[in-house]
Amino acid sequence: MTFRVREASELSASESASLRRLDAEAFVSEDEIDLLGRKMEWAPPRWHLACWNNDEAICHVGIILRTGTLNGVEVAIGGVGGVATSPASQGKGLSSEGLVRALDFLKELSVDFGLLICREELIPFYRKRGWNLYTDPVAIIQSGKRTFFSLSSVMVCPIGIASKIEGTIDLNGPPW
Repeated sequence: MTFRVREASELSASESASLRRLDAEAFVSEDEIDLLGRKMEWAPPRWHLACWNNDEAICHVGIILRTGTLNGVEVAIGGVGGVATSPASQGKGLSSEGLVRALDFLKELSVDFGLLICREELIPFYRKRGWNLYTDPVAIIQSGKRTFFSLSSVMVCPIGIASKIEGTIDLNGPPW
């Protein structure tokens, strides 16, 4: 089993297909989201940090770099999303290792902080790994209009920023 970071544009067709299969195992389908009246525009990851067992992705962390603002001041935000481990590989610490590697990668990119979106039941998992629940407003863009994110929980992790992260974050685009 090997972890690798790859730009999305460099993935082979078989690697992309494997990541789509893992994503389908881990997340609600777009059709189900639409039926719930929660159709969202999501930004795709620029990088895929994945653990591979032979040619099959068994763990994934999507990474995006975004220039946003914190209280109107420009910041570099490291987005983390699509964290998933195949059911057969869960309980082995792969997601935890993937998150550590993702944070190391974000440090190399000199981001101010990391930001992820998760379901409420995953907050304890991420909190144990250094992420903090963020309850202040987070502005996003949906259908070309600025709005505030309220679909699920937002968590942040300080990386290059020394002070506490508080106030309004503007992602200047769709969430990830």
